[in-house]
Amino acid sequence: MTTDPRIGSVLAGFRIESLLGKGGMSIVYLAEQEFPKRWVALKLLSSDLSEDERFRERFVRESNTAASIDHPNIIPIYGAGEVDGQLFIAMRYVKGSDLKHVIHSEGALDPARALSIISQVAGALDVAHGEGLVHRDVKPGNILLASGPESFEHVYLSDFGLTKRTSSESGITGTGQFVGTLDYAAPEQFEGTPLDARADVYSLGCVTFECLTGQAPFTRDGDAALMYAHLMAPRPTPSAIRPELSVFDDVIGRAMARRPEDRYATAGSFANDLRAAIGVTSGALPSVGRRRARRRNGAIAVVVAAALAVAMVTLVLVSRSSAPPPVGQMVVANSLVGLDARTGKVRSVIPVGLRPADVLNGSGDNLWILNTEDRTISIVDTRSERELRRVGGLSPVYRLNGPGPFGPSIASGFGSIWVASDDEAVERINESTNLSEGKVLVNHDITGIATDEGSVWTTNGDGTVTIIDPSANRIGKTVKLGRRENGIFACSPCNTDAIAVGEGAAWVVSYNDGTITKIDAAAEVAAGQADLGGNPGPVAVRFGSVWVLNLGNGAVDRIAPATLQVTSIPIGRVRTRGGSIAFSSTSVWVTDPGSGNLIRIDPLTNAVQKIHVGFAPAGIAVKGETIWVTVSLG
Repeated sequence: MTTDPRIGSVLAGFRIESLLGKGGMSIVYLAEQEFPKRWVALKLLSSDLSEDERFRERFVRESNTAASIDHPNIIPIYGAGEVDGQLFIAMRYVKGSDLKHVIHSEGALDPARALSIISQVAGALDVAHGEGLVHRDVKPGNILLASGPESFEHVYLSDFGLTKRTSSESGITGTGQFVGTLDYAAPEQFEGTPLDARADVYSLGCVTFECLTGQAPFTRDGDAALMYAHLMAPRPTPSAIRPELSVFDDVIGRAMARRPEDRYATAGSFANDLRAAIGVTSGALPSVGRRRARRRNGAIAVVVAAALAVAMVTLVLVSRSSAPPPVGQMVVANSLVGLDARTGKVRSVIPVGLRPADVLNGSGDNLWILNTEDRTISIVDTRSERELRRVGGLSPVYRLNGPGPFGPSIASGFGSIWVASDDEAVERINESTNLSEGKVLVNHDITGIATDEGSVWTTNGDGTVTIIDPSANRIGKTVKLGRRENGIFACSPCNTDAIAVGEGAAWVVSYNDGTITKIDAAAEVAAGQADLGGNPGPVAVRFGSVWVLNLGNGAVDRIAPATLQVTSIPIGRVRTRGGSIAFSSTSVWVTDPGSGNLIRIDPLTNAVQKIHVGFAPAGIAVKGETIWVTVSLG
C-alpha cells in the first residue's frame, strides 16, 4: 500500500487530511484551514504547470479575479498561490453530486428541473462574463448539485480560477493543447480564434440538450469526428430524441449556432427563452423554490470536491465596456440587492424568484417581493438576509401581461398584502399566515395599487380609480378621471397608470395624457390636475412633494401638492418602463431598469447622483439606511 506523503502536512495554512480525487493536471485533497477553521477542497496543480513561468503568473492573476466574484452559484475560492514551487487553489468543500453523475444515473431530466439547474448556471456565467472571465469548460461534470436536509437543489458552477497552460485567448494553447471538453466545446475553440462569453453560451446549450435528452448533442467515434461535428454537422434537435420537446428546438439551436454572432449574447437571455418554452410545454413554472433532485437508485454520495480534479479550465480576461460599479458584492439577476444609503455600496445580494418587480415593506424586518414570471411572492428577512419562504399560486399580475403599469402591483396595509392580478381583481393575503383571504373583483384591468389609513386604491385601465373598503372587502366608490371640460373631468382615451397616496390626496398618473390628477382623499372626488407632458410613470409622495418619473422627458417631475406647480429635475434618458420611487431619510431614490441605474436625488437641492447597479433594477424599498432593489435580467 502506497502512503501519500502529503497527508498530514500543512501547505499555506491548510492541513491536508485525505485524498478526494485525481486528474491528469491536478490532485484534490480534503484539508482543514487553520484560520478561520473550516474544511476546504485543496487542489494542487501538476509540477509541469508549476514550472511554467507564464502559467504561474496567469494562474495567480486570474485566480484572484475569480476569487473576487461573490455569487451563490459559483464555488467560492478561499485562496490561491504558490508555496515552494507548488501551485494551489483552495475552494469550498461541499458534499453532493454533479450533473454528470445525475444524468448517468437518472437519464433525461424533467424539463422544469433541467431549467432550474440551467438558470442557476446561466446566472453564474453572466456574472463571470461581466468580470471579464470566460469559463471555456462548461460541462455536466463542472455543474455541482449540493445536498442538504431542508434546502432546494442548489447548483454550483465549479473550476473558476483554474487555468490550463495558455498563451492566448483562444481555445488552443501555445503548445497546441486544447482547452475544454470536446463534447461541449464551441467551434471557435477548435479554430484558435479569440473567445468571448458566447463560447460559454454554446457549451451551456450542449449541456441543456443533454439534460433534456440524456445524451450529448454529438456522439462520434474519435476526437477528429467529434470536432468536425461541432464545426460542420447540422445542429441536433431535442425533439429528434424526445418529440415532446420540440418547443426547445429553436432555443437550443440558437445557443448552439456555429457562428458566435448568431448565438445569444448572454447566458441569461438563453435561460429566459428556455423559460418561455417551458411555459408552453409544462404550464406554470414551479411556484416555490426548486425541486429536490430525484434519485432512482438512492442518493448519489459523490463528494463535490472530487469532481474538481477531473477537468481544468482557463479563464480569459476580455475587454469590458465600462468600469464596474463600486460594490462590495457582485449583483446577480433575479435577486434582491441591498445598498448602503450613504455610500451606494452593495451590502447584500439575496436570490429570489423569477423576474422580481415590486418590493414593499412588511412587518418587522421583512420585505415582500413580487416575482412576476413564476407568479410568487418572496418573503425576505433583511436581518438574516435570507428568503424565509415563497408564496405561490398567484394569478398572473398585470405588471407582467399588460402594457405597463407604472405603479406597483402590490401594496401593504390592514395586516394584509394586496396584489393586483390580471383577472380584474385584487387578491388579499394575510401577512401573518401567508394565506389568501379572498379577492375583491374590480371588473377592470388594474394598473396600480396603493393604500392609506382607511382604504385600498386601484387605478384601472378604463380611466377610473376604485376605492376598496378593507373592513368589508368590497368596493366603496369608483372615481372617474380625465381632463376638466365644462366643470367635469373627461378624456379620450383615458388611462390611469399609477397611484400614490399622501399630503391628504391620492395622486393618479395618466401615461397617455401626460397628466397627474389630485383626488381629495376625504371627499373622494377629483380636486385638480396638472399637465406634465412626456410620458409620466411611477409616482410617490414624500418631503412635502409629489414625485413622478417622466419617461418621455428624461426627468423626475416634482409637484407642489397645494399649487400643482411642476419642477422638472433632469436625470437623462429613461429607456424603459418598470421603474419605481422610494425614500430614505434624506434622499429620493429612483430605479431605471433600462440603464441599470439607481438614481439618488437630494430633496433640498434637487442634485442628482447615479449609481450603476447593473441588469434591470425595478422595485425599490427602504428599511433604515439600506436601499433594497429588485434586479432581473430585464
